[in-house]
Amino acid sequence: MHNLGWNVYNISMLHIFCGDDTASSRAAYISKRAQLTQSGREVIPIEASAVADIVQSTGADVVNLFGEMSVYETTGLVSACKKIYGRKAKQQLRDLHADQAMLLLDWEDKSAYDLGIDKDKFSFLKEYKLPHSTFTLLPTLIPGHKNACLKALRSLSAHQPIEVTFAMILRHVRLITQLAAGLTPKDNPFLIRLARISLSHFTPQQALKLYERLLSIDINVKTGRKTPLSLQAQLEVLIMMAL
Repeated sequence: MHNLGWNVYNISMLHIFCGDDTASSRAAYISKRAQLTQSGREVIPIEASAVADIVQSTGADVVNLFGEMSVYETTGLVSACKKIYGRKAKQQLRDLHADQAMLLLDWEDKSAYDLGIDKDKFSFLKEYKLPHSTFTLLPTLIPGHKNACLKALRSLSAHQPIEVTFAMILRHVRLITQLAAGLTPKDNPFLIRLARISLSHFTPQQALKLYERLLSIDINVKTGRKTPLSLQAQLEVLIMMAL
């Protein structure tokens, strides 16, 4: 890593903009780029896969003729780092953050969760969330909360394909039924924790019945079985009946 000892930029050398609210994250990314451009800096577009080459190049390659820090913009940096560095990808991101020879802006069209990054451990990650996400919907999927669940589902459906939401609901309820049966499911620890919290609101019979109804909807979708209701409508009817 190049470290020229500059202190004039007492800021993060790496800015990753991401989140379920892709419109807001993209706008913030563009705004940061415009801010740098308006200050007279040239922002150079590069492919994410080329970042490694820039980091490993000589100092003359990353510093312009006026001795100023070079500024780059890219997209999909996290995936590129994972592909190139494997298990060392997160450390590479930390190194980029600490590199005083270049400033790098990156936009990701995913959430921190989907990127596999804990935003609390990476200060250079700026996440923009929707008012409702899958993870705010799932805790409402419990008996006695049908109105809250419907509200969260409808809000989320305006930003996320219903197929994605349905898959997460099915996965969530499957975990609940496994826990209710005394099994130890193998899944994401965070999702298991959410399911364990929801489990206290269900009897084993309620959880199993909800899961069976979701499986029925899943079969309808995958087999192309004709139904007068859309997937969204089927989910809403199920919520009204089961919760």
